[in-house]
Amino acid sequence: MSAATVPLASRPGFRTTDVEVARERMSAALSPHRLNPLDRTGAIDVVHHAAGLGLTSFHYMDYGGDVEVSAQLGDYVLVQISLEGTFLAEIGPHSLVATPDMAAVTSPGDSITMRYCAPNPRLMIRIDRALLDSRLALALGEVPSRSLRLDLALDLTKPGSGSWRGLVDTVVRDLDATGPLSRSPLAAASLELAVVDGLLAVHTGSHSALLGDRNGSTRPRALRRAMDLIEERCAEPLTTADVADAVGVSVRSLQEAFHAHLDTTPTAYLRAARIRRIHDELVVGGDGVTVTDVMLRWGITHAGRFAQDYRRTFGRTPSETLRQGS
Repeated sequence: MSAATVPLASRPGFRTTDVEVARERMSAALSPHRLNPLDRTGAIDVVHHAAGLGLTSFHYMDYGGDVEVSAQLGDYVLVQISLEGTFLAEIGPHSLVATPDMAAVTSPGDSITMRYCAPNPRLMIRIDRALLDSRLALALGEVPSRSLRLDLALDLTKPGSGSWRGLVDTVVRDLDATGPLSRSPLAAASLELAVVDGLLAVHTGSHSALLGDRNGSTRPRALRRAMDLIEERCAEPLTTADVADAVGVSVRSLQEAFHAHLDTTPTAYLRAARIRRIHDELVVGGDGVTVTDVMLRWGITHAGRFAQDYRRTFGRTPSETLRQGS
């Protein structure tokens, strides 16, 4: 790979032929890990470039030799895209030979062993777990009951995944050139969310069935009408009985439909809708805006529970959102 085509070439992290230095530097950038050269000479020539967008960072990495890496990941998802050659990723009984067309995706807390054969240049995308959880909760309309797990293999030849790969390339090029998108706080935040939301949309995992049902048309008509009504009138003092009466079903039937198709309750769905609206207003902010005023305007009166639900959903407090915007 020529210097002109190396991603993030203008964002050098380090270069070293020392195994201990490479281990220390990459442990600081990602997670503590073991690094063992596989070549009998022990020769490596490690190159690392990196740039970040909020809670997401992009890395170019090449060990410049045959190595084995073992690590337990922290609270982040790591997507590894081979730019040349292949590498083996193993998580317990699962293994994958990653290629330029097949990326490896590891979930928070995974214990993984990777074997890289030279040449092994690759692009890595590290996404903080709190951001992923908050975007998934926003897509679902509630905090999911299960921890997010993503499938190890991401097929980049599929139309959706290919589009996501193109988005990543666009972001990396702009970061490399210190372009207008990454320099703009609003545009940079939008790019980061597009990368995260796009990955959740195109890649399969523990969330797929929930998202599929959330976006599907297999729900009963009364449930769809109830969801629309809650979204449209969530600032009003609605009760489950109010919603059930409006869509022409019993309270019990409505509760069963929400549980069966959305794994939640009408009350929890209403609370999540209100929290999303509050978040949108706090992001915009403005002179004289207070968290309490916005909260009350959307029908939330229990400040303590609201603050807990908000932080679980968005990974920060309402007041932090108001201060920092998007």
